[in-house]
Amino acid sequence: MAAPDTGQENATTIKLTQEDVEKIKSLPKRTFLIGNLQQTGLYDEKTRRFYYLDANGEWNGRLAIINTPPPPPPPPDGEEPEDEGPSEDESVDDSSDGGDTPTSLADKAKGLFSFLKKKGDGAESPIMEKLHTPISKRLPLTWMHVVIIGVILLLLMVFIITPAVNRVFAPPDVPPASSTEVTPPSGSQQGTGGENPQTSEPDPTLSNIQVIQVKDIMIPGDTITEDNVQAAEISAADYELLRANGRILYQWDTVNNLIGMVVNKYIPKGGYIASGDESATYTPASNPWVNEQAGMTYVTLPLDETTAASSLLNFGAKADITVTKKTTSQTSQQEDGTITTVTSEKKYPFTSIIICDIWNADQESIYPQYSSYLAIPAGERLDYIRDALLEDADLERKLTPAYIRVKIDSTLATEIGDFNSNNITISYALHDANDIDVTTDAKREFASQARALDETINQAIALNEEAVQQAQAEAQQQAQAQQEQQEE
Repeated sequence: MAAPDTGQENATTIKLTQEDVEKIKSLPKRTFLIGNLQQTGLYDEKTRRFYYLDANGEWNGRLAIINTPPPPPPPPDGEEPEDEGPSEDESVDDSSDGGDTPTSLADKAKGLFSFLKKKGDGAESPIMEKLHTPISKRLPLTWMHVVIIGVILLLLMVFIITPAVNRVFAPPDVPPASSTEVTPPSGSQQGTGGENPQTSEPDPTLSNIQVIQVKDIMIPGDTITEDNVQAAEISAADYELLRANGRILYQWDTVNNLIGMVVNKYIPKGGYIASGDESATYTPASNPWVNEQAGMTYVTLPLDETTAASSLLNFGAKADITVTKKTTSQTSQQEDGTITTVTSEKKYPFTSIIICDIWNADQESIYPQYSSYLAIPAGERLDYIRDALLEDADLERKLTPAYIRVKIDSTLATEIGDFNSNNITISYALHDANDIDVTTDAKREFASQARALDETINQAIALNEEAVQQAQAEAQQQAQAQQEQQEE
């Protein structure tokens, strides 16, 4: 890959026939280094014209003239030609990096090494003696090792690190200074846009890329539909910069492949969908308090209204729970036939029991919904939840606690039986907010955020109720005013 010497500085327009265009498309592909950027195109060996290709491998209508120096004259008869490195054609080969070939570098290095190694009398030179001197007694390295390491680092910097940095940070949509715009005939297509410009103005599709943009906030679990996405354009430079940082945006022509998929992360309003943001199904992180334990059984306990509305109720919270079971038995007297009913009660106290999960009235865990809301930045949650509550009339009930899941001894669970039966009474005493099971980082982080989210949900519900009441009051006032006007 050689860096061509482009001779023209100003863009010109060349009119081509359809036959010329077809001939250009049949040229072989070559790669050159132009303006520190690796360019791929079609190269005409006879005319030395380089026709640029776009990202889809189509000619984009621009060309450059490659003005490389002529090959050296042949040596006189009877003389051996001097070793001046590879020919011009070899230096412009696709695999070349534009520098001296390994053979010439090796010859020069070999000659320099021989010069340094020997004096005129064949003895080792002082320079080589110094290079073979150890750096210190403790470090088993000589100065020769330091020189070799330095040369290796220099070569890495020149041939690998610097070109890589230039490719990452160089703007991909900046054309070379010596490019020439060529106007194809009216019957051909330019690039992928299908347009046929008759001037030297650049095609805007070459510098802008259509991507998939979301119309509103999307949270984990939301389904991608035709109604919540739209096409948006960004510059090719921004697209490549995001790609270099590991975020590859989906282009608009792939939108049909994403319809019906669900997002697995928070995407702000106006944000773009990138590879990895979607999945076939959404599965939130597992509840850190739910795990199997030998000899223990999970049971579902119904909450009373006071406990369900308490600010102390949280994932991982601790409570003292007393379960009272009533047992009724009947006996009859043999002599007079009297039937006696005996009722007995047995209490089952559970101290500092941990609340592992919280369920709504449909006996569905609210943990997944909380996980999705926690993906929203804290400053945007209130407005989002308020809008969600107005759109979904059942959402408030789905977010309201009605049951808790706790883990108790399997023998006691079997003895008590159905905790929702009429002969079971349950009383709760929630511990202080600081007395909570946060034995892992996952528990600590979720419990802290869930408490704040619970406050936000309650605030959103209250604000919506106030707004509804205010709207009803205003409607009543307007109706009363209209009625008074009609009576007058």
